[in-house]
Amino acid sequence: MQSTLTDQLTLNVLKTLRLEDGRPCLIWSINLKQAHERLANLVRFTDLLPRRPDVIAIQDPPPRLPYAYVGDYWQSWSAADGSEITPEDDPNLPRYVPPYPSRKKPQPADPEPQIASPTADPEPQIASPTADPEPQTASPTAAPKSKKRSAKPLTKVAFLIHKNILPAQYRIVEADGKNKGNVATLYLATEQETIAIHNVYNHEYTLDIEELMEGVADRSFVQLMVGDYNLHDREWDGELWKGSDPEGQGALLLSETMQNALKLLNTPGVPTYSRGEEETGKYLSVLDLAFVTETITDRVEHEILRNVWGFTSDHRITQVSIDLNLVRQTNTRYIWDLTPRAEFEVLVLQLSKKVELPESPSRERLEQVLKGTFWCDRNAITY
Repeated sequence: MQSTLTDQLTLNVLKTLRLEDGRPCLIWSINLKQAHERLANLVRFTDLLPRRPDVIAIQDPPPRLPYAYVGDYWQSWSAADGSEITPEDDPNLPRYVPPYPSRKKPQPADPEPQIASPTADPEPQIASPTADPEPQTASPTAAPKSKKRSAKPLTKVAFLIHKNILPAQYRIVEADGKNKGNVATLYLATEQETIAIHNVYNHEYTLDIEELMEGVADRSFVQLMVGDYNLHDREWDGELWKGSDPEGQGALLLSETMQNALKLLNTPGVPTYSRGEEETGKYLSVLDLAFVTETITDRVEHEILRNVWGFTSDHRITQVSIDLNLVRQTNTRYIWDLTPRAEFEVLVLQLSKKVELPESPSRERLEQVLKGTFWCDRNAITY
């Protein structure tokens, strides 16, 4: 059957780059190692995807994150010292340069005129072969070279939230106590229930596991823990297990998650980190873990993204998809290059006949005509 104009417009013109309501909630987790290049690669990758993650949990964010382009995402971060970060803290902000007159070298005072003797020969000046040249002192008014300013350090966890999620749908709570700066939780409301996304980074093995578990004990939320745990256990290391857990922190994490009805999503032995390219790297490890409430494991998919440009060494991207009805704000973007122009012009002509064009219109009447023209264009698209 031949497709109608309505079918073509529906398939070609009314396409949207936004996500549709009812799609599974997609969460990524990645350690950026404070590298701005890794952040740029992450954003470049998401910009190319037709299906972009709803939330990105970042560990070890680069200090320049507050001033960086992050595509269609809101940022959530905090300064490590708790201070406010302002645009003036941007290390790339141009420095103040004094006006030109104040940068001119001072001119020496006019010397007293020397009257030469008419008969005396000038005394020859003989340079000493061993004398060191007189040191040149810097002008007292010369401006000192300004040191390059560095960005303020951030806490060890941050979030990117897609802009089609309304701010009223989520809130972020940063951990206090022993895990301050290393743990933050994003509470995201869906039509079914609220999911608590815990972003965790065991920076220099300072994570307090028992205190972390206090934040996931609330059974009224769907609990998801993602991040870089820097811990080992046979349960997730699998064939990569080397028997190294000297302080028993890996075993403690596994025990505490089981007691709180959380299930490990990682496939044992699938590396999330490599030193160098995974195919040629000598060191493979499972450091980035994901745990979720046991009761919804049948609605969850977990994957370690491979062959992502810029992330084929070091930490990989962890992806978790949860089948929850997340409400998104959708916008329509019309792709004019795919619009059948001839049929579109016919529709505009047909609809324009409904707009009365007066011979001598007033300003108010012209505005009405323009509104009518816009109405023709819009309705020709959605006809």
